[in-house]
Amino acid sequence: MTLPTGPAAGVHLPWANVPAAVKGWAAAIGGGEPTEVRDVHGGFSPGATAWLECPCGAVFVKAVGEELNPESPALHRREAVVSAALPAWPTFPVLLDFYDQGGWVALAFEAIEGRVPRHPWDRSELDTVVNALQAVHETLTPSPAAHIDTAPRYFRHLFGGWAELAAARDTPGLDPWCRKNLFRLVELETHWPEAISGETLVHGDIRSDNILLGPSGPVFVDWPTPPSGTRCSTSSRGRLRSCWRAGPNPKSSWPAMDFHDQPTPTSCRCWSQRSAASSCRTRIGHPHPACPPCAPSRWRKVRSHWTGCVVAPDGDGGTSPRACR
Repeated sequence: MTLPTGPAAGVHLPWANVPAAVKGWAAAIGGGEPTEVRDVHGGFSPGATAWLECPCGAVFVKAVGEELNPESPALHRREAVVSAALPAWPTFPVLLDFYDQGGWVALAFEAIEGRVPRHPWDRSELDTVVNALQAVHETLTPSPAAHIDTAPRYFRHLFGGWAELAAARDTPGLDPWCRKNLFRLVELETHWPEAISGETLVHGDIRSDNILLGPSGPVFVDWPTPPSGTRCSTSSRGRLRSCWRAGPNPKSSWPAMDFHDQPTPTSCRCWSQRSAASSCRTRIGHPHPACPPCAPSRWRKVRSHWTGCVVAPDGDGGTSPRACR
């Protein structure tokens, strides 16, 4: 496994600092004490992520305790439930066992030989990932984990960004285009609940460090946040991230994406607007502590490719909705 080359990542706990009980559990899974341990970087969890060379083969383990982050153990528990429900298919990770004791939660997976996609994104690799993602959506419809939250319920805290900006008295960092079209964006975002409702188990966090390119093709890893919803919600978010991380223009890729559960691109528009609103709020004063600030040129590229393809100037100098095609 090669290390991620993305622009931002969290700081993980070294495997050496993981409690002895967790280490003993992992050793039992691998048939004995590991002969080699490699801490794996990438992602934003504060917990340990390690590749363990064990007598019975390589095992990938991720472990986190409440003292590192009180919210992370719940995400690991959710990932265990979802991973156990994923079908046996080369595109999915294979969960071997799950540990939950003393405030520590750990998951053990079959180790995957592969590397993360290149950064900046390579167009051919991006196309390969998109094609694989569409096959994943076919496999996960209907959702094999139907008992988990629906997308409108799970993502409800993520929407409303444009309304928040419209209600703010002072938004000095809001660029002129967004300011001019703000109320159109607010109106568009109100349709999000029905737009992202669906029966597909979607990944929910597609980005380069959650993808491994292996001998049999892409493998989508790290499944702590998937709801059941529309396929477009996960694909739109992944396209936005690829653009943000210096990838190809996402608008040019829409024709190759087939959303069988959406007769119109409404969900794509709503989700991309949600993502753009979140990015805009981050840029003008609500930064994520683990993420570096976005350069103005990168923000302009993201905004122009996403919000610009959804709310376009009409012949009278106003705005009208336009699908990303």
